[in-house]
Amino acid sequence: MEEDYVPGLPRLAALQDSNDSVCIFRRFGDLSVRLLIAKEIELEQLASKLKKLDREDDENPAMRWRLKSVDFYEGCDPTQRNLLREIEQKINEYCLF
Repeated sequence: MEEDYVPGLPRLAALQDSNDSVCIFRRFGDLSVRLLIAKEIELEQLASKLKKLDREDDENPAMRWRLKSVDFYEGCDPTQRNLLREIEQKINEYCLF
């Protein structure tokens, strides 16, 4: 019950949580969409970088191994791995938004 909470924000939160018909929040739709669009643009830019790197690796016989493996060895060129980590971080931010 709301009375179990101290007055102010704790009690207001308890009151809003007490009934689904009372629990109404502004969704900030335009702001949310704007942020999602920005994240999509960032992800598309990273995807383009990865595709470019894949083409470069395909043209360089010494780097073709990166097109067929996810295993990295000590001293290898970490460009793809770092780019994939950045993409993973951005995708996680996007999906958790």
